[in-house]
Amino acid sequence: MLGNRVRVLTNDGFPSSGAIEGILHKLDAAGAVIFRTDTMPEAQGNLFIPMRRIREIVDLGRMP
Repeated sequence: MLGNRVRVLTNDGFPSSGAIEGILHKLDAAGAVIFRTDTMPEAQGNLFIPMRRIREIVDLGRMP
């Protein structure tokens, strides 16, 4: 699943939609590191999400 596009659903409503999309770079017991691939350049970059905030990780597959 590393390197795939993922949607991380959070249990605390962060962000307001409760979902973060990006490319999964690292996943371990501490949490997940996601490279956000939003359309705005200032919103792109690595984001660490602690495991206690993650409700579900949905694998969206490889980018074409």
